[in-house]
Amino acid sequence: MKQYVDSGNYEKAYSVACLGVTESDWRFLGLESLQAQCWGVARGCFSRLQDVCYLDLINEFENGSASSEDKLPLLATICAYQVYFYLGCLFLFPGKVQI
Repeated sequence: MKQYVDSGNYEKAYSVACLGVTESDWRFLGLESLQAQCWGVARGCFSRLQDVCYLDLINEFENGSASSEDKLPLLATICAYQVYFYLGCLFLFPGKVQI
Protein backbone atom coordinates (compact mmCIF):
# COMPACT_ATOMS: atom_id res chain seq x y z
CA MET A 1 0.00 0.00 0.00
CA LYS A 2 2.75 2.46 0.93
CA GLN A 3 4.40 1.95 -2.46
CA TYR A 4 1.23 3.18 -4.15
CA VAL A 5 1.05 6.14 -1.79
CA ASP A 6 4.67 7.03 -2.55
CA SER A 7 3.88 6.99 -6.28
CA GLY A 8 0.75 9.12 -5.75
CA ASN A 9 -1.72 6.41 -6.74
CA TYR A 10 -4.12 6.84 -3.83
CA GLU A 11 -7.03 4.98 -5.41
CA LYS A 12 -4.92 1.84 -5.88
CA ALA A 13 -3.55 2.21 -2.34
CA TYR A 14 -7.14 2.36 -1.08
CA SER A 15 -7.99 -0.82 -2.99
CA VAL A 16 -5.06 -2.62 -1.39
CA ALA A 17 -5.98 -1.27 2.04
CA CYS A 18 -9.48 -2.71 1.68
CA LEU A 19 -7.88 -6.15 1.66
CA GLY A 20 -6.92 -5.60 5.30
CA VAL A 21 -4.62 -3.12 6.97
CA THR A 22 -4.23 -1.75 10.48
CA GLU A 23 -5.91 1.35 11.85
CA SER A 24 -2.61 3.24 11.67
CA ASP A 25 -2.30 2.34 7.98
CA TRP A 26 -5.80 3.69 7.35
CA ARG A 27 -4.86 6.90 9.14
CA PHE A 28 -1.60 7.16 7.15
CA LEU A 29 -3.45 6.72 3.86
CA GLY A 30 -6.15 9.15 4.93
CA LEU A 31 -3.70 11.88 5.89
CA GLU A 32 -1.57 11.43 2.78
CA SER A 33 -4.58 11.50 0.47
CA LEU A 34 -5.99 14.48 2.35
CA GLN A 35 -2.76 16.43 1.82
CA ALA A 36 -2.88 15.49 -1.87
CA GLN A 37 -6.51 16.68 -1.98
CA CYS A 38 -7.71 13.26 -3.07
CA TRP A 39 -11.03 13.78 -1.30
CA GLY A 40 -12.73 10.47 -2.13
CA VAL A 41 -9.93 8.32 -0.77
CA ALA A 42 -9.51 10.50 2.30
CA ARG A 43 -13.25 10.33 2.98
CA GLY A 44 -13.21 6.54 2.66
CA CYS A 45 -10.29 6.20 5.06
CA PHE A 46 -11.73 8.44 7.74
CA SER A 47 -15.16 6.87 7.32
CA ARG A 48 -13.63 3.50 8.15
CA LEU A 49 -11.96 5.07 11.18
CA GLN A 50 -15.21 6.84 12.12
CA ASP A 51 -13.24 10.07 12.53
CA VAL A 52 -15.90 12.75 12.29
CA CYS A 53 -13.45 15.64 12.76
CA TYR A 54 -11.53 14.78 9.60
CA LEU A 55 -14.75 14.06 7.70
CA ASP A 56 -15.95 17.57 8.54
CA LEU A 57 -12.59 18.96 7.43
CA ILE A 58 -12.88 17.12 4.10
CA ASN A 59 -16.37 18.48 3.53
CA GLU A 60 -15.24 22.00 4.34
CA PHE A 61 -12.33 21.99 1.89
CA GLU A 62 -14.04 19.93 -0.79
CA ASN A 63 -16.97 22.32 -0.95
CA GLY A 64 -14.65 25.10 -2.05
CA SER A 65 -13.80 27.03 1.09
CA ALA A 66 -10.18 27.04 -0.09
CA SER A 67 -8.70 27.08 -3.57
CA SER A 68 -7.04 23.92 -4.80
CA GLU A 69 -3.87 25.85 -5.66
CA ASP A 70 -3.31 27.17 -2.15
CA LYS A 71 -2.57 24.19 0.07
CA LEU A 72 -1.28 26.19 3.04
CA PRO A 73 -4.65 26.58 4.82
CA LEU A 74 -5.31 22.87 4.35
CA LEU A 75 -1.87 21.87 5.64
CA ALA A 76 -2.18 24.23 8.59
CA THR A 77 -5.58 22.81 9.50
CA ILE A 78 -4.31 19.23 9.23
CA CYS A 79 -1.41 20.13 11.55
CA ALA A 80 -3.83 21.71 14.02
CA TYR A 81 -6.01 18.58 13.94
CA GLN A 82 -2.91 16.53 14.70
CA VAL A 83 -2.06 18.78 17.66
CA TYR A 84 0.88 20.33 15.87
CA PHE A 85 -0.55 23.78 16.49
CA TYR A 86 2.80 25.56 16.38
CA LEU A 87 3.62 24.01 13.01
CA GLY A 88 0.17 24.99 11.75
CA CYS A 89 0.82 28.58 12.74
CA LEU A 90 4.10 28.49 10.85
CA PHE A 91 2.22 27.48 7.69
CA LEU A 92 -0.31 30.27 8.09
CA PHE A 93 2.03 33.00 9.31
CA PRO A 94 5.54 32.24 8.03
CA GLY A 95 8.16 34.39 9.71
CA LYS A 96 5.68 35.90 12.17
CA VAL A 97 5.47 33.19 14.82
CA GLN A 98 7.77 33.58 17.79
CA ILE A 99 8.36 31.22 20.70
